[in-house]
Amino acid sequence: MNFSLDTCYENIPNSKTREYFKEVMSSYLNGNYRSAIVMLYSTTICDLVYKMINLKDIYNDKAAINILDKIKSKQQSKPTSSEWESFLIDEVAKNTQLLSPIEKEYIMDLKKYRNISAHPVLKNNYELIQPNKEITLGIIKNIFESLLSKDALLSTKAIDIILEDLDKNKKLFSFIDYQEILNDHSQLERLLKNRYFNRMNDILILKLFSSFWKFVFFLKNDETNNNRIINFKTLDIIYSNNETLILNYIKNNPDSFSKIDDDLIKYLFIFLCLHPKIYFNLSEDTRVIIQAYANKPYSHPYSYILISHFLETDFNQYLDKLKEQSWLSRDTIPAKALYIYATNNGYKNDILNVFIKIFKNSFSFMNAYDAYDSLIEPFFDEMEKSHIEDIVAAITSNDQIYKSINIRKRDFIIDSYCKKFLGENFSIAERINQIKI
Repeated sequence: MNFSLDTCYENIPNSKTREYFKEVMSSYLNGNYRSAIVMLYSTTICDLVYKMINLKDIYNDKAAINILDKIKSKQQSKPTSSEWESFLIDEVAKNTQLLSPIEKEYIMDLKKYRNISAHPVLKNNYELIQPNKEITLGIIKNIFESLLSKDALLSTKAIDIILEDLDKNKKLFSFIDYQEILNDHSQLERLLKNRYFNRMNDILILKLFSSFWKFVFFLKNDETNNNRIINFKTLDIIYSNNETLILNYIKNNPDSFSKIDDDLIKYLFIFLCLHPKIYFNLSEDTRVIIQAYANKPYSHPYSYILISHFLETDFNQYLDKLKEQSWLSRDTIPAKALYIYATNNGYKNDILNVFIKIFKNSFSFMNAYDAYDSLIEPFFDEMEKSHIEDIVAAITSNDQIYKSINIRKRDFIIDSYCKKFLGENFSIAERINQIKI
């Protein structure tokens, strides 16, 4: 989150906290660093209480109710004691997900400076210690980002809130049908980052990723079935914005990512095709299952060989192996997923050449039909003259292609691209008719 002292208070959700923070800013800007630290600590304690009250009142959160009850009891038993403040910090850190360990340390660091700023120290001529400008600003920034700017509801109800929001907006973003799974998600990403992710700490991000992993790759019920596509896109957004954090978490907690439903494994293959680093951090038994699917591409209605590049350490070697394959699946998504990965990594021309080679290898009319629909037609707009020439050569050199009525019905589509590069008078039908059968 970008931090600017002049405007950051606008991003504080609670109105009371926002007003108190303005006093912190005023003290700092006027060079009253001791006062800024003392007021910041009071603001921090108040904000923790306000967040617990919000969780209690809006969501009847049990942890928040318990914390507030204990604080009330401590205040009643020792009205003049401030012990409840330290108790509050510890309880929030321990029983909610609002504070990570390092964020708790930021508050404890603030408390230390508050104590030495507010109380005389019997040395150095009995003067109060004066925090310098840099230290004061650093403490303000840490407290703002780790606590004050957060919405309390995200500390415990993030998943439910986001799931409800996604379900409501899936039609708006056109992420309902399987064929939409690879559509651009930049607008959805902006929404999720601005509304949720930018306000979350690492603990919440990891919990969210783990939950959505299960929603996409394991759970099957009415809710997950109806929202699998937009949940997949959300999982993709979470990972793409936190790759290093999540990879380390998967590596250290592989069992949390080992449950995969057989009927949903195609989604995992698509995800690993887009993000191959994940594969090497999964548990050994999970990798064995994935390898079994990839090594038996024709034993399942869905062919996985096309998007198994994550099994190889060298992408060029994978492309060489792929050139010898023929294509049996009518699903266009695997080829699109591989194309996205290849293009993002500098292999656009290579992957188009491979697709054309697989098409050329067609061994039956139906195989030619499927290969054309999956590997050729969806990518015409991305092709150059050399690719079109190779497609014409593939068609005219393989009788399983040029004799296929399914391919011949697509003459007008093929011709429209051929004319663009090979001349207005080009006709694939005439080329085929010239072949001596």
